[in-house]
Amino acid sequence: MSKTPKGAVEEILTKLTNEQAKNFILTYIYYIEYADDLVDGESIDRLLAVKNFTSLAIQVFNHPYYVRYREALCMVEVNNNINYFTSVSWEKSNASWKRRDAKMLARSGIEMIFAVLVVELGIEQARPLCEELREIVHLYHYSDGKVGKNFVNETNQIIPEGGN
Repeated sequence: MSKTPKGAVEEILTKLTNEQAKNFILTYIYYIEYADDLVDGESIDRLLAVKNFTSLAIQVFNHPYYVRYREALCMVEVNNNINYFTSVSWEKSNASWKRRDAKMLARSGIEMIFAVLVVELGIEQARPLCEELREIVHLYHYSDGKVGKNFVNETNQIIPEGGN
C-alpha cells in the first residue's frame, strides 16, 4: 500500500467491485474531512463550507449504499461522532494522555471504511486491509500530515465525484 492515506484508500478501492461502495467511501471521506475543517476553523469561507457540509451530509445519509446497509452503518456513524467530538474536547485537556489519545480518536472516521470493507469483502479479507490503513493513517497523522487536504482542494471546495 502507498504510505499516504489517500494512496492507501485508492489502493483499497481497487479491491472493491461494488461501484456504490467505492462512491460511498469517497463521499464519506469528503464529509468527515469537511466536518473536521469546520471544527478546526480552517475553512476560508465559512458560509460556503457549511453549505457544502450540509450538502455532503444529505449525500452521505441518502446514498444508496448507506440506505441499503443503514442498520450496519448507522451505529458506526454514531460511534465516529462520539469519538470525534471526544477528541476535540481532549485536544484541549491538561492531561497529556488525553491530548495524545485525541489524535487517535480524531481518526475514527476510518471505521466507516472498515465497515464497508467487511460488508463487501468479509472480515477475513478486510482485516489486513483495515490494519494496514489504520497504521498508515496513524503514522501520517503523527508526522503532521493532513489527511483532509488529500480529498478537498486548496480553496476548500469539494472534489466532485470521480474528479481530482
